[in-house]
Amino acid sequence: MLKCFTTMAINPSFIALMNKSGIACAASDDFTIYKLSSTEPLAIAVNPMSTIPWEDVLCRYKRLGDPEPQITMSLYVEQLIGFMNGTAGLSGSGLKDDKVILLGYGCQEIYPSVFSFSLDTDAEGNITMQEIENVQICGPTPTSFVTMGDFERISPILYGASPRVRGYYEEKLRSVRSEYMSRLHDHFSGTEYEQAAEENLAGYNSDTCDIVGNATDMVEHDVNIGLSSFSISDLVTSAETIINANSRLSHLFAGVRPPLECVSEMAVITRPEGLKWVKHSIFFEN
Repeated sequence: MLKCFTTMAINPSFIALMNKSGIACAASDDFTIYKLSSTEPLAIAVNPMSTIPWEDVLCRYKRLGDPEPQITMSLYVEQLIGFMNGTAGLSGSGLKDDKVILLGYGCQEIYPSVFSFSLDTDAEGNITMQEIENVQICGPTPTSFVTMGDFERISPILYGASPRVRGYYEEKLRSVRSEYMSRLHDHFSGTEYEQAAEENLAGYNSDTCDIVGNATDMVEHDVNIGLSSFSISDLVTSAETIINANSRLSHLFAGVRPPLECVSEMAVITRPEGLKWVKHSIFFEN
């Protein structure tokens, strides 16, 4: 009997919220969050639709035993890339991944860290890493969050404005500012006021897009104030709610019914207990 399956382009989504208590992360799809060590509080989040066969890569990686403890997340990344370049069938294959997220604690850190990076292949066929974001929770940075996937629908809640909206207004502000300065220059050119006008215009050389940036910073500041007071349980609830909202809206805008369960994986990472599953795939014990 022939079976027909309907496919839909709903991107997987992942979010991790962290403060000084630890990290809570949630994902809409299985095979997104992996535990990397049985002794160190260390996990990795990947795109389950990536061209890199992460399930196979990380299974092989874990067969070597727990990774040697490192002071920072970036050193753990170097270990992983070194392994991937030494693994048959990976290096030289042209594989790439737009975003991978390493979460946890360096062996001498009491507060969590997150390191986001992309992977690509160079001309010699070696897998290379490009840093995207490196955040260490500390006094000046008491909270942080990191996402993977499409959060366009709910990004105003997280950032104050979506990247698409911010890009539009930034370009609009640049255009208006450029036209205004050009008109003033033409108006006073060749007059006794030309020098004074040029001096005054020079005082407005700061980026007018700071208006948009400052608005985003204010929203992130307010979010961070709230997150800093959250318990681990609060962080878990928030991560689950955000993934639920993002997944349901993505399905609805795609014209399909959302699944009954939008969150497939959830985990907590703390200094004393490492990674503890709240929910994860029953098909793969990672």
